[in-house]
Amino acid sequence: MFFKEAFKIFLDSFSTTGLSLYRSVQKARLEIQEYISENDLPRVSWLPVIHHNLAKESITWEQLRGIQDIFIPQKITPRESLLDKVEEFWIEGVFDKSLDIEETIELGLSEYFDAVNNSSSIQEENYNHENRDLPEGTRAIDVFGELDNKRTMLILGEAGSGKTIALLEIARESISDAKQDTSLPIPVVLNLSSWAGEKQQKPLADWLVQELNRIYQFTEKQCKSWVENQQLLLLLDGLDEVKETKREACIIAINQFLRENERTEMVVCCRIKDYNNISEKLQFQSAVFYKPLTPEQIERYFHDAEEELSAVNELRKNEKAIQKLLKSPLILNIVTVAYKNKHEEELSHKNSKEERRYHLYDNYIHRRLEEEKEQSSDYEPSYSKEQSLHWLNWLAQKMTNKSQQVLLIEQIQPDWLQTTTQKWMYLIGSRLILGLVVGLIGVLHFGTLVTDNLQEQLSLVIPSIIAAVASSLSSLVLFSFMPRIIFKFIPRRIPRHISRHISRFIPGVISGLLYVIIAAPLVYAIVENDLGNKKWREILSPLLIDGVAMGYSSKLNTPEENRPKNKNY
Repeated sequence: MFFKEAFKIFLDSFSTTGLSLYRSVQKARLEIQEYISENDLPRVSWLPVIHHNLAKESITWEQLRGIQDIFIPQKITPRESLLDKVEEFWIEGVFDKSLDIEETIELGLSEYFDAVNNSSSIQEENYNHENRDLPEGTRAIDVFGELDNKRTMLILGEAGSGKTIALLEIARESISDAKQDTSLPIPVVLNLSSWAGEKQQKPLADWLVQELNRIYQFTEKQCKSWVENQQLLLLLDGLDEVKETKREACIIAINQFLRENERTEMVVCCRIKDYNNISEKLQFQSAVFYKPLTPEQIERYFHDAEEELSAVNELRKNEKAIQKLLKSPLILNIVTVAYKNKHEEELSHKNSKEERRYHLYDNYIHRRLEEEKEQSSDYEPSYSKEQSLHWLNWLAQKMTNKSQQVLLIEQIQPDWLQTTTQKWMYLIGSRLILGLVVGLIGVLHFGTLVTDNLQEQLSLVIPSIIAAVASSLSSLVLFSFMPRIIFKFIPRRIPRHISRHISRFIPGVISGLLYVIIAAPLVYAIVENDLGNKKWREILSPLLIDGVAMGYSSKLNTPEENRPKNKNY
């Protein structure tokens, strides 16, 4: 009996507490000895003993299993990496840098069951639920936390009402929980606007894989595994930023995805006016609505701000234009930054809402641009205010046109260029670089095959580059018209995607053959004496290989605007 008890204590200590083999046996001995003393049992001398060199700690259970010591850096898992990226980008980069108006104003929140179509089981449970105001201080995360398994919630509100901040608050708490419990889903924040930016709408699962790969930089295989295994808490912002004609299709895609992935949890944000104009509704468990700020809340906010916003407060009492703007936490944030510690004469009276909006945003941008300069006396801006505003405006327009809300440098593509001159400069420049690279690679490939003379090999560099550049530039002309012509002659029974590849591959082959035609005589003139009777065969074989590679690279690098515009293409 004593032996069994001692062995049980030893195993428990060794396998679960992280104690070493010697310390675990020692603990078992002490506890058994204490048990014997408390129960007046006869002393025993056969309790387990390990003779141990005290100068060195004995092996632990983790070491016995091959697990690294906790002090040795562990290899981070994809799950941990994704959690860190979401936290760094959205929580530290966006949420923590936002002015938390919510901390000084309790935003009003209502349950809005009419906005969603519940599934039958949930509908029975919520049958008697009506739209109602929630107690003061209730947040969206509180409502989301009270939902049952497979939580789905819609967050509604006016522009700037705090929807995105509420979404990120859910992300922050969920990240903290997911780091402690690996069975919980990984929260990821995505913007639905890019779904509508696709030329042909994809199933939501495919779009999720694409966005996870694009924004968070994981392999498509890993992203697909997360989606298919339903290991994500999807936090989707910007349903109202989807093109109006595609919002209904987007909701249908979301509902279809949730039917096929019943364990996936999701939160979606949308402006209430835009959502109410959509006939299709989300099949979610719950919906909440952030109400506009009341006059009492705005009055209390300015009262608490005291002298910092005293000039704005006086202006607010007399100017209708600014009264119309002060309806949301976002505008209060902007006012706080733009007009903080300003004097009344600096604000000047405006007759219209648009004039006041322009003045407000202009001051806000100026204050933000001056922040770095105020923090450091050595700060020298790389661009003037005018240049910064110009390029920020350019970026905003391009991102809006491309339905993008997150700026990623690698997503800036040639079709963002504005003028025809810029586009031609890009096309010619990229072809010159391609020709230079292929020309140098070609010399490394065929130079050693046609001659052993190092001097002659070096002499082949210029002819190879000339041929490669000419071939690369010719692809601009060939791809401008040939794919359309070729596509018309391909039988319709051939699948469209194969027809597209054929129509683009043939011009590439022709440009590759041009490389061979130019390079062959130039190379032959240099290495003629070394070829002997082998003549052209020794030149053409490697050049043909390089020419095909050249043509294929031209095919891959064909700009979108030079591809066929045939409606059946």
